[in-house]
Amino acid sequence: MIGSEMRLSVLRKMGGAFLGATASKSEPLIRKYLGMGILSQAGVAIGLAILVTREFSSFGTAGQDLAILVINTIAATTIVFEILGPIAAKIAITKAGEIGKHR
Repeated sequence: MIGSEMRLSVLRKMGGAFLGATASKSEPLIRKYLGMGILSQAGVAIGLAILVTREFSSFGTAGQDLAILVINTIAATTIVFEILGPIAAKIAITKAGEIGKHR
């Protein structure tokens, strides 16, 4: 289940980045690789997980169980994205031709 959620999350981030870059009329290379460059965003995910935990705890045992599920899912995906995110960002920057461009 977590694997399919991660894939969906990656597709949403990359798709959203592509659509945003297209709407702003960015260069084709930016459109193509921007999504890979933004996969690593742990701070936002962890902040939202803490907010969910605080909000759902008021719903009793079911809310606490759901909050624990959310925290575990976000923690797992955050770990994966923090490992793969920088690698994907480097690949995206390299393929976009931005590494060594200032020379």
